[in-house]
Amino acid sequence: MSEAPRLDAFLSEAEPAGADSSLVRGVRRYLEAARAHVAVLHRESGSGRVVNEATTDLTDRLVRALFARAQARAAAEHPELPHRLAVAAVGGYGRREMSIHSDVDLLILHAGDIGDLSVLQRLERIAPVTAVSGNVDEGNVPPGVDEVKTLQLCGLRIFMIHILGSPQRLTRVLQQRIDQVQPDVVVFGHSHKPLIESHGKVLYFNPGSAGLKRFSLPRSVGLLRSQNGDPQGELIYL
Repeated sequence: MSEAPRLDAFLSEAEPAGADSSLVRGVRRYLEAARAHVAVLHRESGSGRVVNEATTDLTDRLVRALFARAQARAAAEHPELPHRLAVAAVGGYGRREMSIHSDVDLLILHAGDIGDLSVLQRLERIAPVTAVSGNVDEGNVPPGVDEVKTLQLCGLRIFMIHILGSPQRLTRVLQQRIDQVQPDVVVFGHSHKPLIESHGKVLYFNPGSAGLKRFSLPRSVGLLRSQNGDPQGELIYL
């Protein structure tokens, strides 16, 4: 059985980060090895599914690695520029695969109550989406969407949960969970009330709701930026 090429073996020759020509050579060599590996799989298995899965996996690894390098280089050369994350409270679905939008520094975080699953496809046309489930989603939760999720993005550790309550009056269980995770940011929803509060070293961020207007509550989304690892939240009212 053919072994998949190790990406790091091809990209390691591109150090230091500024050596663009060597990076291109490494990428070309990796792609040649990947094509050869897929060809062997095709001959050995004869399965289109196996070939497609292998091609997707090999391509995703490359795109992820190149995107991570680009982010690191941009942060090193332009530390004054913030890295952005979009936080929305309507629609969303966290996939465990690369998106066609993976070359942008925008990610939609959904804090639960997905509701109509048709919203998922529409949001993912804008940017990759990571979500947690809410109380509205019971019995209708897409695969890969959990009740809580912890992300490491742009130098930030982000803990996502739908029902949090007041950051000032957390339940003992929730406080223990947050103490264990030690996030920089907690993104939550449920109340539909936009909120940005810092308690200790943690930024608590409820983007509100971008869905249909409820009572006197505003419609809003949040914008979360990472400035040199420092979280900065902003509410945008619709």
